Amino acid sequence: MRSTFHGLEVAKRGLYAQQTALNTTSHNVANANTPGYSRQVVDMVHFPPLQYPAMSRGTEPGQLGQGVDVDQIKRIRDQFLDAQFRNENRSLGEWEIKRQTLDKIEAAINEPSENGLANVINRFFNSWHDLSASPESITARKVVKQTAIEMVEAVQHISKQLSDLDSDLKDSIGIKVNEVNSTLNQVKDLNHQIKVIESLGDNANDLRDRRDQLVDALSKIVDVKVTEASGQYTLTVGGQTVIQGDAAPVLLTFDSGTGAVTPGITGGEIKGLIESRTTYVKTYQGQLDALVNGLVQGEVQSKLPNDYVFDASTATMPFDAVLPDGTTLAKGAPVPANKTLPKGTLITLDGLNGIHEFGYTAHNPAKNAPPFFVTTDGSSTFTAANIKLNDLIVNDEQYISTSNVLDANGKALKGNGDIALMIGELVNRDVDFSGSGFTAVVSNGTIEDYFQSMIGEFGVQSRQAKRMETNQGAMVDQIDNQRKSVTDVSIDEEMANMIKFQQAYNASARIVTMIDSILDRVINGMGLTR
Repeated sequence: MRSTFHGLEVAKRGLYAQQTALNTTSHNVANANTPGYSRQVVDMVHFPPLQYPAMSRGTEPGQLGQGVDVDQIKRIRDQFLDAQFRNENRSLGEWEIKRQTLDKIEAAINEPSENGLANVINRFFNSWHDLSASPESITARKVVKQTAIEMVEAVQHISKQLSDLDSDLKDSIGIKVNEVNSTLNQVKDLNHQIKVIESLGDNANDLRDRRDQLVDALSKIVDVKVTEASGQYTLTVGGQTVIQGDAAPVLLTFDSGTGAVTPGITGGEIKGLIESRTTYVKTYQGQLDALVNGLVQGEVQSKLPNDYVFDASTATMPFDAVLPDGTTLAKGAPVPANKTLPKGTLITLDGLNGIHEFGYTAHNPAKNAPPFFVTTDGSSTFTAANIKLNDLIVNDEQYISTSNVLDANGKALKGNGDIALMIGELVNRDVDFSGSGFTAVVSNGTIEDYFQSMIGEFGVQSRQAKRMETNQGAMVDQIDNQRKSVTDVSIDEEMANMIKFQQAYNASARIVTMIDSILDRVINGMGLTR
């Protein structure tokens, strides 16, 4: 005989299932704006059917259904899109850092601009041209001194900004490493919590969302790869396994001295920081140092503006020379018999300092001119950080050399500005920038050539970084939009679901009412005698 209470049990299951669906809808709506949340749905399945109770198999066709059951509450997530997003996100993080670094270098170099280093150097050499026209002018000498100080301060300022940027990038690497290690510990803890919950047969949906959100954030910092087995994440960074289930993570290490990270990072913001230091900051610092060293003491050919007469005691050539007729006199060779190098002779000297020391001071009697620039640390190599104007010149402009000829009284020949003119023309001469030990952008060329190559290379790198950042950003946004179309909560859809589940709940409740009426008739209205 069929049980009258069977229908009541079916309706009750319907109430429970629809109520669970309504509660899940409410949970979705409440988290519609929660970052990282994946919408959840209730999987409803029919309850296992029941054969009519009898001593033997009944003859009724089919089996008696027992209503609905909630199989699971699952989140909607596309693991393939997650993997794509993380792969592209690490490249985006890397190029964002590189673009930001190049923007800061651009601000430090400030080229091209009216107040950039190129114009500062041009003003310095122009002051020498002015001095060559008025070699006895104290005002012109002071201008040379001041423009020299301005140039020194300009290169030192750029050098300090690059040095500070390098230090900031190294500190940022340490901060990012700590952030990664903190995230790894959180992922490990979530792995454990998920393992405990899901071992009981439930889905830890919200914990899984939190874990995926952490891994998404991690993917922008390092080259993380994810594999899942039995609900547990295994993470690798730089090809090394750092998380395996709920075991203690293998944390990244950071060398505060060198800025190196272990394991080696092949993507993400940390790679961008590391390469920004080595590829950009150190490269441009080296190029700037090579420029300074070449300008001060790089081998350069300068043309004599007038005849030059050697001192009577000079027997051998103190430098290489090429006479106007093409005759070559190597350093150490006998000087011409007439002790004279004709006007237009190309002589090879060691940069601005070499030309300056080729002349005499304005004192009476004159002295051999000192180096125009010196280093602050006594090094034989000039850098943007250690260059300074010679203190002798700072304290006495008479030490500035303008003439390479002495009069009969042993004083620099009045009105002779050959040295000043040669230094002024240095800006247009080919300079050897390769002898500094630094990576010069141009090994031999004019200062203008050097600047154009340096700024040109920077412009190409800057454009590439901006282009890659834009392209990667568009790719990440596209994939993220695809993910959101799957995982995000649609209020309209949830409202439609709410009405659907509400109607089903009401229908199940109506069935309960109907069966209650039947049972009332059976219990209270049947079998009465009068």
